[in-house]
Amino acid sequence: MPVSLDPDVKRWLDRYARSHDVSAASVVREALHVYRTRATHQDLSLRRLLEATHGTWKGREKPLEYQRRMRREWDRRG
Repeated sequence: MPVSLDPDVKRWLDRYARSHDVSAASVVREALHVYRTRATHQDLSLRRLLEATHGTWKGREKPLEYQRRMRREWDRRG
């Protein structure tokens, strides 16, 4: 699969690959592996957070009313 790179990025990639005695393709493969792992982990973390906090506002005042009340408190302090 061909990938287009900005000239600056291509020069950096080539220098990096040469200095580490690897191919540019292997650097790209490793970078994509790291990116995919991080993205998957972040997605799972967000999903866990959303599941853990689902329904925590239930039974409280309406969010807009809460926001207005908090702002009134801040205005009184300032």
